[in-house]
Amino acid sequence: RLRRRGGRHRGPDHAIYKPGKPSARHSRIRPHTDNMKLIILAAALVAFAAARPQFDDEIPVAIIREESDPIEGANFRHEFEADNGISQSMSGSADESGAQVMSGSYSFPLPDGTIATFNWVADSLGFRVESPLLPVAPVAEHPIPAHAQEQIDFAANQRASGLEWDEAAGAWL
Repeated sequence: RLRRRGGRHRGPDHAIYKPGKPSARHSRIRPHTDNMKLIILAAALVAFAAARPQFDDEIPVAIIREESDPIEGANFRHEFEADNGISQSMSGSADESGAQVMSGSYSFPLPDGTIATFNWVADSLGFRVESPLLPVAPVAEHPIPAHAQEQIDFAANQRASGLEWDEAAGAWL
């Protein structure tokens, strides 16, 4: 609480000061502000130290072989092999319609010591991968009923004879 006495104010610590002139106490930074800045600085340093990458067990990998042919239109070839067992090869060309066709494989060692290999193709039919490690759709538990198989065979015969189903007409045309 401030009390007024002849143009002077008595502050909370009862020091008398004149308006417009800061006292020695008010001209310096208060101790609790200094402590707050030190706490923020210490917290920032702890955060930076905790955010440091923790890659102590990282082993450098060397490329032991890399080969490639220059790109000529849609044709290219690139292969590499690393000393940790990872390898990749890919090649590209154009099909008879001029569309890009790419194929390749990649392999890497598994924890049990075996090598995982994946062969792939990317063309007008999409991207396809083959590997014995990929899951396979389960075999149907029940055979297709005879009446359903007759319909499937009928549709296949119609397509084989050059007919297509027209939904608007509701008929094979």
